[in-house]
Amino acid sequence: MAVSFHGFGSNRAGGAVQATVTMSADSAGDRLIAVVSADNGNGSTITTPGTGTWVQLDYQNNLTPDGETVAIYECLNSPGTGSYAWTVSNDYSVVMQSFSGANIAAASAHSIVATSFSANASPMTVTASSVTTATINAMLVFAYGLDTTAAATSTLTTPPSGFTNGTAEAQVDNWGSCGLCSNVQAAIGASGSAAATISATSTAGWYAWLIAIPSTDVVAAVGPPINTNSNNLAFSFNF
Repeated sequence: MAVSFHGFGSNRAGGAVQATVTMSADSAGDRLIAVVSADNGNGSTITTPGTGTWVQLDYQNNLTPDGETVAIYECLNSPGTGSYAWTVSNDYSVVMQSFSGANIAAASAHSIVATSFSANASPMTVTASSVTTATINAMLVFAYGLDTTAAATSTLTTPPSGFTNGTAEAQVDNWGSCGLCSNVQAAIGASGSAAATISATSTAGWYAWLIAIPSTDVVAAVGPPINTNSNNLAFSFNF
């Protein structure tokens, strides 16, 4: 079974205020992916939801161009509750997507974080590095977070080629945003890089990843052909 996009949700809040993400669709056994962006380059404390078992895939922070913490998370086996409460120590936004058909026994792979610590003018190209899929029909998830240099709004203008189901949470008149979009990769192997265009009302730095969610599909082993034509069989008898 190929991994399929199921639902999404997003929210934002001030520092140390709980933000509950309500999913448009979420069933028990789904894979949940989340990206969190918080306005603090010295590192923000992120408290994951109490429902489900969450794993931090990566956590990045930097003081330039303004200072931001961006992290990505997954829950291998969604409890299917439909709502998830996050708390972060600084102003933040969080975006989540759910996927059906994932192998709940196998963690997702992700690329090495790609970053730009420059104050990039809008619109900006945000490019995630390649990730290698371990199964056929895996789901690629493009995750990003911005470090805006002023209180700003932002928009995922153009997702990477082939990617759909984009969800972006722009922190209106605040200091960061993040987003997710996804695309199935049929074959096992390297995905190649993925680039999105993002517009913002201020200059911004950025962080980006590709996450590869494994499917339950397996490739059948292929052996040598079996000769079923008896006319081509040779026998030798020794007496």
